[in-house]
Amino acid sequence: MTKKHFEALAREIAKIHDANARREAAIAVARVCHEFNPTFNIARFYAACQSF
Repeated sequence: MTKKHFEALAREIAKIHDANARREAAIAVARVCHEFNPTFNIARFYAACQSF
């Protein structure tokens, strides 16, 4: 996956209105992204998802 894919995922997660659901989605997606790309910046992804 590329940066544009991660950004698209974060944009969609940020659209989730329920804060708890948004946080859970961000955690789940970040876990998988990091599994496939060990240099994946989880904190930056959470910020882009507006989840923490």
